[in-house]
Amino acid sequence: MEAELNGRLIKLDEDGELYWWFHRNSRNVLKNPRWIRFKQSLVKTKNKVYKTMEANGRKFKVHRVVYFIHNTEWNILDNSKANLIDHVDNDGLNNNINNLRVATHQQNMWNTKSKGYSVTPYNNYRAKVQCGEVKLTKTYKTEQECIDAVNEFKLKYHQF
Repeated sequence: MEAELNGRLIKLDEDGELYWWFHRNSRNVLKNPRWIRFKQSLVKTKNKVYKTMEANGRKFKVHRVVYFIHNTEWNILDNSKANLIDHVDNDGLNNNINNLRVATHQQNMWNTKSKGYSVTPYNNYRAKVQCGEVKLTKTYKTEQECIDAVNEFKLKYHQF
């Protein structure tokens, strides 16, 4: 699949590798045209690792580029919190299109590995989960009660 990104023609092959079209234009004669693989680097954020690449002087996260190639009507340059790309399986290096979806910041935060509860100093369990204005903050005597309450809340409110 091919698309134009920041003035550069890019291609995603079957193996998930990204390439850009190289040609040197000298006196209107095309010299040595070919596809060149993008150089990618790893960037670690607070708790995840992502691949990044550069296209004509601008850095992009690879998962955003892969999603853009498959959905060219999506605005890759919109970096607002309402236009994030979420990894369904929480693996920042798995850039398969089936693993990517557009999400808001809140939806992206729902898709984390956090438990949603903690242990109090009195050996009780406190559930603390939020979805917009709806909050669950309650203390339970057993861990299983707390886990059940958090899972029920997530099933009810944390849906895409």
